[in-house]
Amino acid sequence: MARDEDSPEDEPVVNYYFPVRVEVVGTLSDVEVQRIAEHVFGEFDRELTTRI
Repeated sequence: MARDEDSPEDEPVVNYYFPVRVEVVGTLSDVEVQRIAEHVFGEFDRELTTRI
């Protein structure tokens, strides 16, 4: 049986796991913590999409 090259179920699945630890010295508001998290994950997303 021939494999359909365009079939997504035939493509391998790759899972990426990035243990990330951001250490903040001092006190931040919830808004500032959210802004940092958005920045960090935005950078991961940007890097991953440029490599696909």
